[in-house]
Amino acid sequence: MERIVVFRFHRDPEVCRSRLRLLRQLNPGVPIYGLGERIGLEGEFEDLHVIDDRDAEWKWKNGDLALARWFRAVGHEVDFDVAHVVEWDLLLCAPLSELYGHVPPDALALSGLRSMDAAREDGWSWIDDEGSYQHADDYRQVREWAARRFGFEGEGPSCIFPGAALPRSFLVEHAALDPPAVSNDEVRVPLAATALGYDLYDTGFHDWTDAGRRYFNGRGTEVPPSRVAAELADPDGRRAFHPVYEPIDPDEVPNP
Repeated sequence: MERIVVFRFHRDPEVCRSRLRLLRQLNPGVPIYGLGERIGLEGEFEDLHVIDDRDAEWKWKNGDLALARWFRAVGHEVDFDVAHVVEWDLLLCAPLSELYGHVPPDALALSGLRSMDAAREDGWSWIDDEGSYQHADDYRQVREWAARRFGFEGEGPSCIFPGAALPRSFLVEHAALDPPAVSNDEVRVPLAATALGYDLYDTGFHDWTDAGRRYFNGRGTEVPPSRVAAELADPDGRRAFHPVYEPIDPDEVPNP
């Protein structure tokens, strides 16, 4: 299987450099493509794609739309089977082939997959009106788009986007879809993939428990380096963490 990394970033170049060094150390020969900003990292990638006509909030919510732009501009000319989307604050401390070894090359890997009913019960704000979050109408628009585009009246599962791995075939189809820029990638990607008939596999990085969120979450709650180090010292410990805002010395990560 030919893997590539699409590295998404917008800040903290020193953290980014440490992540890139670790990715190369653990995954020799895997090409890394940049999708981010001009912050002095241009020489780190096979290619750097910068989206200049959208603001930071658009890029944060719409990782799928940013990837579609990257694929139309760059990715369609790259030979690969699976693209691993690695955000700058995602720390992966094992080879991609090990972390994603359970995922077939023609399936999507997403973190924290669960039904929309479970998401509703948990008060997930991206599909309902909850306090200052008013997203019920956005979710309705996305479902109406799916019904028009695919004749799909159901719901996809929800996920959190960190750790996503997408097959080339999905990126080819997705780049032509032009979904509405409402709601977010954690709603649209599972819905589009389900409507297109793709199998979805959970990465296993995020389990929605309070204990699990200490190591991997989509809330911006930092995972401190001390917690990472404790897991790495355990041969059976976790090897995927998000978000980690500090550089981690690749030499401190055990060799597989």
